[in-house]
Amino acid sequence: MHFFFRQTIESPTFAAELNPAKRQILLAGEKLFARQGLEGTSLREIAVAAGHGNNNAVRYHFGSKEGLMQAIFEYRAGLLEPIRFEMLREAESANALQDLRTIIAMICLPHLGLRDDEGNYSYAAFLIRYLLYQRPQGIMHPADREGLPALQKIQELFYARLSFLSAAAAERRLFFATISFLSTLVNRENKISPISDAEFVPTVEDVLGMITSAVGTPEFGAAPLFGLHAG
Repeated sequence: MHFFFRQTIESPTFAAELNPAKRQILLAGEKLFARQGLEGTSLREIAVAAGHGNNNAVRYHFGSKEGLMQAIFEYRAGLLEPIRFEMLREAESANALQDLRTIIAMICLPHLGLRDDEGNYSYAAFLIRYLLYQRPQGIMHPADREGLPALQKIQELFYARLSFLSAAAAERRLFFATISFLSTLVNRENKISPISDAEFVPTVEDVLGMITSAVGTPEFGAAPLFGLHAG
């Protein structure tokens, strides 16, 4: 693993400034949304999980579940952005800004530090649900509003590096890269076949290599495989 990424794996959970009461609600909502989805979670459940006797606490601080979801994005983005800025700086110093594995690592590796108070990757699970279910419904992420310059710079590098693909194919591959990596983090908590501490770094290395190889291949536009066709 490139030396300037190893500290991302070895760092403790990052912290950010936030009103304690709001932070409790935000983190409780993140866990519940990750486990049950946005539609399957009630405001009352979130308030109870956050230790609030007032069932209106979520609505008071965030307005709605959708408002809470956006607050979770903004909170986590505030933790991820400084790491990505530092990675961009170090990648530039190493003359690695056009290296596809480096670009993918800058997208993915910052998530390694985002573990909840139980040591689980609840934000990764939350983000997977968002990408699969909420985003297709038109619910936006802060990156869509040009508020995350480090992430947006890295995405620009990603798309420039994949300029040999159609725009749609490049976007699909960014989705694939993100979902694949986040799934690896969530799978660390798999009760049937968990990933041990000793296996974790090699697993991350292998997944990054797999993603890089898959993302960097030419676009497939040949005859349908096994008779597959649209519809």
